[in-house]
Amino acid sequence: MGIAKLMQNSISWCRDVFEEFGKGVYKLLTRIAELLLVGLGISTTSKTSGILKGNLIQTLRLGHYEPCLQPEMVLGHTPHLDHTLLTALVQDDTGGLEVNKDGHWYKVAPIPGAIIILLGDQIQVS
Repeated sequence: MGIAKLMQNSISWCRDVFEEFGKGVYKLLTRIAELLLVGLGISTTSKTSGILKGNLIQTLRLGHYEPCLQPEMVLGHTPHLDHTLLTALVQDDTGGLEVNKDGHWYKVAPIPGAIIILLGDQIQVS
């Protein structure tokens, strides 16, 4: 089998897996968004539910870093804000997630099998 055919088969398999994963995450985040609306006292009419289901933008970003013998030398992703409504994050055993509170960075220990839901800028209430 040539490399082109091998790559095509691999990409097809990955696409199917990621599409199914993406559908599940989309459903989860839509439900969480609806519950947040209820918690904020906003009724989840069919109109608001339709807006959530019809207008959410979903992206899949993968980052994988092998454990490093010199962790102080690791750059990883630069500090950033999530400009989304919600972010679903799956960590591996290596971890690396940090959150900033009051100007101090705190490490978030990975929990095997957990999906971390982060509130993005769009949900902040002044």
